[in-house]
Amino acid sequence: MSETTGCTADWHLEHSAPEQLLHYLDPHYPFARQANMLARRFQDVQALCDGGEATPALTRLRNALAFHLIKLSRWWRFDFCPRGVTGVNNPLFLTYVKNHAERSVDDETLLDAFTAQRYMHAGDGGHIVMLGYDPLTDPTISILYGVDGQRTFRFATGSHGVEPLWNG
Repeated sequence: MSETTGCTADWHLEHSAPEQLLHYLDPHYPFARQANMLARRFQDVQALCDGGEATPALTRLRNALAFHLIKLSRWWRFDFCPRGVTGVNNPLFLTYVKNHAERSVDDETLLDAFTAQRYMHAGDGGHIVMLGYDPLTDPTISILYGVDGQRTFRFATGSHGVEPLWNG
């Protein structure tokens, strides 16, 4: 059985949500620090679930943390082995990821882009799923973020109302 760092399930439910831990677009948060924290929180929550505290809310949190470990590895392009990093075998880990994706259409779309590509034009660098935009830019300029059919993250800049010009 896994061991926790001593934090309770309630503490994790309050402090371990991926949106609190991760800053994909902020360069002040290095990916290595985010990845290490995310992996530790996943391991702690997994240990609580294995220890009999698998409430629906804690299970959803564990699944979300698993999904974001995959997303972070693709976002920053580093190799990730679930068993090596979290101690959970790959098929079980991917079950957590898929269970999370079933609850979020945006995350399901992103998972599809990284795996089977049922909806993407597989291998097509010009077919881009827009993931979001930078809300802090000048109102006359837009910065968009997406992932293409080659599973590469892309960004575009341009003026509002004009077809975006994607990098690469």
